[in-house]
Amino acid sequence: HYLGYLPAILDYFVHWLFSQPPIIRPTGGGEAPEWWEGFERDATGAGKRLPDVVRDAFRDALIVRRAGWIIGTPDLRTATMSQAEAEAEGVDGVVLTPVSAEDILDWDCDAAGTLRWVVVRKVEHVREFPGERLRVETYTYLDSVQWAVWEVRQDQKGKGGEAVLLGSAEHGIGRVPFVALEI
Repeated sequence: HYLGYLPAILDYFVHWLFSQPPIIRPTGGGEAPEWWEGFERDATGAGKRLPDVVRDAFRDALIVRRAGWIIGTPDLRTATMSQAEAEAEGVDGVVLTPVSAEDILDWDCDAAGTLRWVVVRKVEHVREFPGERLRVETYTYLDSVQWAVWEVRQDQKGKGGEAVLLGSAEHGIGRVPFVALEI
């Protein structure tokens, strides 16, 4: 019979590496910005701590070789706001959206290994009662200047399937707002 030791070995390395919380300091030896504590406590907008997000991405990368997360705003509505509008409505903030290896569909890097662009997918099955269940695929394109999000809805028989642009805008970061972890 077969004994699978690999999961135990991977869990050992993940536990060993993350057994102590990381010490994160700002560059230049200054004080952490005022938003840092809240972000570290809730990095995903759903209550997940930053060390837990990094730990989960590391585990995924050990298993399937890559993982990552999108750096962005909580939703499409806030993504199209200016900084002043977001602050005025009290929705200012950055969240990390974890992306599994299966959902990192395509990307390109320059000669130095810097990410030029990436396309990621999110798949959900939704049902609005009393309707039938739909497969909803959301595709996000990110580059160093802009982002765009499309949605494709299909029924159980595969009917539908037209891509509908949900939103796009310039993000103003100057880099691709995606962190890739690859082993």
